[in-house]
Amino acid sequence: MSTTQRSESIKAFFDGYVGPKTPLKKFVGDYDNALMRMVENERLSDFGSYNKMFPLITLRSIEHQLQAIYTNEKFKEVQEEFRVFMMCLPSLLKCECAISKYEVIDRVRVNGDFTKEVKYCVYFNDTECEAKCTCRLFEFRGIMCRHALIVLTLVKDVKDLPSKYIHD
Repeated sequence: MSTTQRSESIKAFFDGYVGPKTPLKKFVGDYDNALMRMVENERLSDFGSYNKMFPLITLRSIEHQLQAIYTNEKFKEVQEEFRVFMMCLPSLLKCECAISKYEVIDRVRVNGDFTKEVKYCVYFNDTECEAKCTCRLFEFRGIMCRHALIVLTLVKDVKDLPSKYIHD
């Protein structure tokens, strides 16, 4: 997330509650109101998720598993990773004991028609069924990236995503 996107996100969070000349005492009260609004919006999103489901893009059991667990908004983020993970090409670089290292070439669209190849490394531990990618999407956004998903589903044929990769 860029600095501009982050400041816009913060601005949207406090929109209607805080201005540039808000005193500190008022800020504290307004901050509580903004947090309550955020919690209420999450509850409404959860409620909406129980009444409507988005169709699956793939027939992968992990996608079906996440559809049942996540809210619609979070599931749309995951589905975007599934939608573009077929643009990735994994290849085994090294295997030592239970740890495998894969290079995943991702074809990223830049400026409309132009695509650029970007290389990522995915480390997979067979014993722990653990995948780590150098793009670090899971650490930053809480969802598995397409690079790890392609290794998990196509290369390792993992049917269910381990619970450590599913955040509330």
